[in-house]
Parts: sequence; structure tokens; C-alpha cells
Amino acid sequence: MTIETGKALAEKQTYTVSEFMELDLPDDGKQYELIEGELIEMSGPNVQHGLIISHLFHYLDSFLASNQLGRVLNNAAFELNSKNSPIPDLAFISAKRLIGLDFTKPFPGAPDLAIEVMSPSDKWSDVSKKVQLYREAGAKLVWVIDPFDQGVTVHRYDAPRRLLLINDELDGEDVVPGFKLKISALFE
Repeated sequence: MTIETGKALAEKQTYTVSEFMELDLPDDGKQYELIEGELIEMSGPNVQHGLIISHLFHYLDSFLASNQLGRVLNNAAFELNSKNSPIPDLAFISAKRLIGLDFTKPFPGAPDLAIEVMSPSDKWSDVSKKVQLYREAGAKLVWVIDPFDQGVTVHRYDAPRRLLLINDELDGEDVVPGFKLKISALFE
């Protein structure tokens, strides 16, 4: 895919993260991430998507403010390797990994916890690819929230994935110790 910009891009089809960060992308309201060297236009979120992210951000941020374990980020790029810089819907980074960080660049490495919320136009295969990339880069935990089925698929680096439903509870496990949230709270 070639993206038309203010400074017309070369016909180049793949990019490194460094090249991606230097691109002069159009100011058209679209957001892109880099997956396997390709620019991927991120799905336009709907109101439900935004509400789920807002609810979860609120609960995580409140918990972290009291416990000083780290920070929850939204709209942040992560440099997983030279060809991958995804932007999860939300991410948790432990406090010790934030020390000395250059906040003007993508986070070097995977988040401790990556959170993806499915949009109507998302394909499971694309989301599964991102989960795989997060895990290969060292993410300890990945939550994929499915607003359509009101469930969360939990991917952990050292265990099989598991599906939690509306009456179950999200658990930060050893990644965000002490954090627990009823899944139903995400869909209020």
C-alpha cells in the first residue's frame, strides 16, 4: 500500500520502524501502525469501542495511581523489532521499565500488558498476528476484548489462551498484581 502524503512517498512498500517514524503521513484523521514492514491503517473506532477503552483506562489508571506499579498508555507505539511498531488500544508498562525512557520515541520492546479491543472491521487473523508479535517480543499478558460476544481472550506468555465471559473477572495476575475487574464493567 502506498500512502499519499504532503511529501509524496516513494513507491516503497515496506518500511523499518525508523523509516515509519519519519514518514510525513497525511493529516486525514487516519492512524497507521507498522506490521511486518507494512503500513496498516487502523480501524476507525466506534462509540462502543471508545467506551470500552475509556472504562478500562479509568479502572486501570485509578488502580495504578494508588499502587505505583507503572502506567497505562493509550495511542502509544511500541517498537517490537525493526519491522513492527503496533499501537495497542491500551498498554501497561511497569514502573521500572519507564525509568530513563525517551518519551519522544516509540517504547522499545513490548508492553507488559497489551490490550486490543475488536472493532467491527477487524479480522481475527490480523488481531491474532498482533498477539503473536506482542508475545514474541516479550509481552507477559495480552487481553483481546470482543464487544460483540462480551468476552475477553487472555493470552499469557507461559500458558494456553483462555476465554473469559461477561460474568468472569479480569485478573492482572503477576503483571498488574492486585488488579481485578468484572468483565461486565467493561460493557456498562
